[in-house]
Amino acid sequence: MFDEYSDIQDLDLGRFKDIIDRALLSRNFDGTYDYNGDLDFSNMELQSLTEIPIKFKKVNGFCSYYNNNLPTLKGSPKYVGDSFGCSRNQLITLVGAPNYVGCGFYCNHNNLTTLEGCPEFVGRVFWGKLNHLITTKIETSVIIEGTFHPSIPSLENLDLHISYLQQYSKERLEEHLNWLGNVDKPVYVEVLKALNDFGVDVGDISKFVDKAKDDDSGGLW
Repeated sequence: MFDEYSDIQDLDLGRFKDIIDRALLSRNFDGTYDYNGDLDFSNMELQSLTEIPIKFKKVNGFCSYYNNNLPTLKGSPKYVGDSFGCSRNQLITLVGAPNYVGCGFYCNHNNLTTLEGCPEFVGRVFWGKLNHLITTKIETSVIIEGTFHPSIPSLENLDLHISYLQQYSKERLEEHLNWLGNVDKPVYVEVLKALNDFGVDVGDISKFVDKAKDDDSGGLW
């Protein structure tokens, strides 16, 4: 007979006992667990997620594997209600990442060459900087409702940035352009020109282009 309470109480959590709160666990019939809270497995020298004695299916809070030695995300929860962090590992692929991330997805400082396997939905921001990406293309079915920063903006990945910026609301577009203007002025200028060519309303771009070229203060607006 399935006894969820006894099963959870009998779990040997080992060195993860201070991270996993049994009271927040619920067991699924397939042997996986849901967790109604936050999970932080940062800085634990993990070589594999199989070292964690529980296989999580759904985490309603945030889930972080920051600063470990993971080569793969195999064994990650399928659903993360808040943010998911896997920066500063040894990842060579995102295959195994959650399908759904409600807030931010962070995979900076890894060994990624592509974004294959990334979540199907990211609710806020996607950060993937400081990898070894040879392409920033993702499947057209992937939905990112916030800003997408797969790499430092450059003329090489300009098309990708433009394709996402065209979908932004006016407020989000202004926010992104402000940020980009401070990061890389030449790219900022090309983005403005390209958006204008695509018929996206960015106002009178000439004054911003001139300002970006002449301004040496490091900031715009």
